[in-house]
Amino acid sequence: MRKKGFFSLLQKVFLLFYNKYIRIIYKEGVLMKNKIKLSLIFTTISAGTLPLASCYGTDKKEEEIKAQDDFRLKSIANINNAVFDQGQKVYKISNTTKVASEIEKEHIKWESVSGKYSYTIDKLDANDSKGELEIFLTQKKGTSEISKFTIRFQGFYVDKFDEKLNFIESFDLKEKEKYTVKEYVAKFDNLQKLQSNLVLKTSNNKDLNTFLNEYEVSIKSITIEEISTFDGEANLKVTFENKTKSKTKEIVYKLVGFKKEIQTLEKVLKSIFDRIDVLEDKKNSNVFNYQISDLRYFKNNLLVDATQEFAKKGIIVKQKETDSSSYETDAFAGMLKVNITFGWSDLNKSETFTWSEIVEGFKEIKNNTELENSFNVDLKEKSNKTAQEYANNFNALDDAQKEAHIEFTNPEYQNSFAKLKSEEAIESLKFEIKVIDNFLGKVELIIKWQQWKQLPYTCKKIIVGFVQKESIEQIMNKVTNVNLSDKETKTVEEYISENKDNLTNKITATTPDSSTLVDYLTSKKVKIDKHELININPVEGVAKLKLTLSYLDKSQEGAVIEYTISGFKKVNSLNDDRFKNLINSLEIINSPNNYYGDFVKEISLLKLQYTNPDNNKKEDFNEENLKKLNISQIDFTQNLYEVKQIENKHKIVVNVKYTISGSGETKSVELVLKEGTFGYNSQTFVEEIKASLDANFDPETVKDSDLKYDQSKKDKETTTNSLFKFVSVQIDWPKQDSYKKDLQSKGQVRVKYIFINSETNKEYEVHDIIEGGKKKPKTTDVDVEKLKELAQNNTIFTIDKTHSNYSSDIEAIKKMIGTDGKGKNRLDQVNNKNKFQLRKGSKNNGTVLESIKLSEDAWKCFTTKKKINDFIASPSRFNTGHKAGISKYMCFGLDNSGKLVIMFSIVDVEGNRTDYQMPVE
Repeated sequence: MRKKGFFSLLQKVFLLFYNKYIRIIYKEGVLMKNKIKLSLIFTTISAGTLPLASCYGTDKKEEEIKAQDDFRLKSIANINNAVFDQGQKVYKISNTTKVASEIEKEHIKWESVSGKYSYTIDKLDANDSKGELEIFLTQKKGTSEISKFTIRFQGFYVDKFDEKLNFIESFDLKEKEKYTVKEYVAKFDNLQKLQSNLVLKTSNNKDLNTFLNEYEVSIKSITIEEISTFDGEANLKVTFENKTKSKTKEIVYKLVGFKKEIQTLEKVLKSIFDRIDVLEDKKNSNVFNYQISDLRYFKNNLLVDATQEFAKKGIIVKQKETDSSSYETDAFAGMLKVNITFGWSDLNKSETFTWSEIVEGFKEIKNNTELENSFNVDLKEKSNKTAQEYANNFNALDDAQKEAHIEFTNPEYQNSFAKLKSEEAIESLKFEIKVIDNFLGKVELIIKWQQWKQLPYTCKKIIVGFVQKESIEQIMNKVTNVNLSDKETKTVEEYISENKDNLTNKITATTPDSSTLVDYLTSKKVKIDKHELININPVEGVAKLKLTLSYLDKSQEGAVIEYTISGFKKVNSLNDDRFKNLINSLEIINSPNNYYGDFVKEISLLKLQYTNPDNNKKEDFNEENLKKLNISQIDFTQNLYEVKQIENKHKIVVNVKYTISGSGETKSVELVLKEGTFGYNSQTFVEEIKASLDANFDPETVKDSDLKYDQSKKDKETTTNSLFKFVSVQIDWPKQDSYKKDLQSKGQVRVKYIFINSETNKEYEVHDIIEGGKKKPKTTDVDVEKLKELAQNNTIFTIDKTHSNYSSDIEAIKKMIGTDGKGKNRLDQVNNKNKFQLRKGSKNNGTVLESIKLSEDAWKCFTTKKKINDFIASPSRFNTGHKAGISKYMCFGLDNSGKLVIMFSIVDVEGNRTDYQMPVE
């Protein structure tokens, strides 16, 4: 028992020694270097019967090292001069421009002195106003949490930006008395110029440069905003920026003493308002029937009480008028030019000024397609007349009488054509009836109108309900046993030759009234316009009798009735000797002056002829004519001939295969043509005529009659190639207005020459440019440079991803362009608005894209002319990879990363293009 108690006491003494000594060693960080050997310790207690580890593990758990003793900071945001103050228990930092809130977790580097622990940052708490930072950490050993602790930092940069600016008392500008506000803004038009003229007054008597340098602040911007140019007053706005450029502050100061601007009526008006509008009732009227009742005035998009200002300054409104005839007025877009004339209430002042504004928001008139749906019409009093009778009477009436015969049903226009014409700016409305089927009682009501500034438009409505009439076909169905007399001893060709003038006298038939066919038709008021006997099988003696019939009153014309007539004398087969004569006479009759390149593209123009051995007449070499001769030597189940093209010799060879006495043979005929094509030689044709104009002609007014050339060459063979005749030359502007204006600005006119191939009657057109006219520099009121700036900054379009249609718009675009982004597509402007519709081509219906529009800033660049595609056009290459040429239409495609983009170019006044892409997703 005593021995056991001794060892228990010894164990306690050792543990006490171990914990204290080892902990001290850990604190000093020299555990592994200590010279004390554990073996000595074990020797001291060697008399014990239990191992040391067992004693330690049984009675006491190893004590952990405190975090503040084990955690060592290496750096914070690359700041290596942090010094720990033992007294205040805080790290102190000096000479840094970093703000406490800029520090992030990954900026802090540390290590465990013992290597036993890891540390994680729970959060950071920054106080920028004091330049302090607290870091909350957790000490871990393996996966076990040991403790939580906090370390603090002082000395981060404290920005006293606002305090420094509080020293500023006032601003002024040098030389302001020399200039009006507008002149000053125009002359000192950038920050550098304005800052050099800025005068600063502070409470601590520092000039501008001293203030900026000592307080480490800079000026980001200076702007001047006019208050009253007539009183020489303006607001000066100066924006300062701190050293780290993380903070800005704008100071506004009122300046007086600018040179006062001379008061004119125009200037006074512009100081009161910058935009006018009419009352909201405009949405119920189109631009043609609106009468100005009152006006609204705006300044910087804010509604102002201009009436009160007018009274103060002695201004009156003298006249208010709308100008629907102006080219700037667009009835389809609801845009109307309004002219308001102002004057002085003082009768001694005669000065007036007319303010012109394009006012939007009027009721938009319908386009032709929409208008077509408005015509819900029928014809009155039609049930007692045939279609033809009604049409004859109706078409003889004047326009007003025709309208009275039409039942127009449309409540939107109060069932009134007069209301329709007024509401939709229809300048001309005409009607005509065309009979479709007199016997079924069906007509087509053709409605033609011309709307404001539009080409004439036509729509058609089917009207039924007239009295029905027996047709010629129904009459002829009652005629039976139609035949020809005296045919048995004649072949079809012989019969045709002998009876071509009196064929109707040879017709026999059984009619309902037992009369001849001609008498029966006469009783029905039907006449035979044309009779024809067609040889359809000469070998068997079969022909087709073809009659063309019409009513005398023309209610039905051109009715064709056909009968098959047999029983003619059969034709014997052509013997070999006569066939040889035929085949040997075969020739190509086309002119050798045809151009090979053109001829082979239209090989159907090839014409072969032979001499008929029966009558020695020339006939076309075709199956119909050959079968009439009952030829057995040619296999008609195969091609009649084959054509071989020999390009290097510009030659055509025709081979005809036939069989005589069981032996197959070939007849070849050839034709050597002129080398090349008409197009290749077109300039030679033009030089032969070479039209000209008087020197210094005006391209905008020149006419066809002004063209000068040798008139004797018209409709004559050309010396270039006698097969071609010169037909005409005329001025022919390009369809695209921008291309036309480009030519006119250069003093050029495009003309078109027409030549005709006298053999084929095919016309060939050649364009040429006549120079030497008056040159006119191009101008535009569209702000092209601003458009380029917006395109560069990706703000030329508005992509509204919050719009309810955004997803469906994107889906429609991607479906059209395909996964490779090369599907054909184009963007068309909608009714002169800043909206677009997606189309595959000009003949395809479009999908209006509600979430993608031209931005408001870009739309403002089009001050008068609202045709977007004149200046925002196709890229140099479409998304398909094809060159765009002078196309005007933007398109969608994919960029190099596969993202959806709008592809377009900005076109300047000279027609030069700059390509851009703007992301859509």
